Amino acid sequence: AHQRTADGRSRLRSRLSAAMADQITAHLLLDAKGFISGAASASSAVKNIGRDAREATANISAARSHLEGMVRQYLGMAAAIGLIGSVMRKAMEFEQLRNQLRTVTGSLESAASAFEMIKRFASTTPFEVQNITTAFTMLSAVGIRPTEKLLRNLGDTAAAFGRDIQDYAQAVIGATTGETEMLKRFGIVANIQGDKISFTFHGVRTTMKRDVDEIVKYLAMIGERDFAGGMERQSRTAAGELSILK
Repeated sequence: AHQRTADGRSRLRSRLSAAMADQITAHLLLDAKGFISGAASASSAVKNIGRDAREATANISAARSHLEGMVRQYLGMAAAIGLIGSVMRKAMEFEQLRNQLRTVTGSLESAASAFEMIKRFASTTPFEVQNITTAFTMLSAVGIRPTEKLLRNLGDTAAAFGRDIQDYAQAVIGATTGETEMLKRFGIVANIQGDKISFTFHGVRTTMKRDVDEIVKYLAMIGERDFAGGMERQSRTAAGELSILK
């Protein structure tokens, strides 16, 4: 009887062990299925994230390209507007200069002819059209005929001293009315004695009658004799080339 009881207990333990093993196996299989399912879901989520990221990158790239295109278009329009504005301003400035010339020449035809001469002259000098026109107008206003040769002689002297042509034109005009102080800027000292005027330049003293034509002739001769090519030399500098381009 004792032996039968021991055998029964052994079989019971075996059945219990088998049942527990089956339960553990079932739990492991269930957990494994859950893990696999979770992994699959995670993998799908990662794929979705990757797809969304690619779509977002593509959208950003498209938006950037569109924005760059808009910026280029805007800059192009702004440049075109700026160019049109610059042309219009230049046209208005030239019209004002023509009006000045008409005042001193007396007619549209004479003003147009003078302006063409001034533009041609300006294209080979370091001086701007506006300043040459001012010099032309000042000379004409006091009865001095501003020929291209006179303007060139005055311009060469002005360029030699790093001045603008209208500065020397003003100094010449002043000398004809007895105001000689500005000539000192160009190394010329004047002395008036009654109806005579003396000019000292480079240590040489020249005396003449206080006659407008004589005074203009002498002061122009300085440019022709001592500073010929002064404008051409200044035109080769960066500042002179920039002025010609204007």
